[in-house]
Amino acid sequence: MATGYFFFQLAQTTKIIAFAFLVLTMLYTLPFFPNRKNARNWAGVKIYIVSFCWVGITLFLPVINEGMPIDIEICVIAVQRFILIFVLILIFEIVDLKVDDPNLKTVPQQIGVEKTKIIGSILLLVFILLCFFQIDFSFPSLFVRVGVAFTIFLFLLLAHEKKSKYYTSFWVEGIPILWWVLLLVFS
Repeated sequence: MATGYFFFQLAQTTKIIAFAFLVLTMLYTLPFFPNRKNARNWAGVKIYIVSFCWVGITLFLPVINEGMPIDIEICVIAVQRFILIFVLILIFEIVDLKVDDPNLKTVPQQIGVEKTKIIGSILLLVFILLCFFQIDFSFPSLFVRVGVAFTIFLFLLLAHEKKSKYYTSFWVEGIPILWWVLLLVFS
């Protein structure tokens, strides 16, 4: 009920975009097509849909609702956020390798675990380098982002098929809480 109330408090454009993300999320979770269970089972597409939805809902919806322009700063943040979500999902895909259907064609299934870790590491480096392109660059902000990227890097390096489900469902999913704590301490 609260969700419905707050949804109607949003600007009209935000409601339309939120609805588009809702449809994309439903496409990801619910079966719409006769030959496929849902978009999650589309070969190689899952990681992009999830990353895109996270960026859209956590960045673009608030920006659009506030009437802010989507400038270079917002685009840099969007790319950074996409990279972080993408790399976090890579960790899940590595750990889930033993239970995932081979037809999913996840990144580790297609290129192997070691190459997946290399790609994730390179993407985290790009994430850090993008910090220098932000207009409101500051060393405390850089320190927080480097700390989060390094933590994700460690979890990526330690990920393997035999890890417990708690590795991802508790520790990896707890990284945003660490990020929040770092923001509180260093802001």
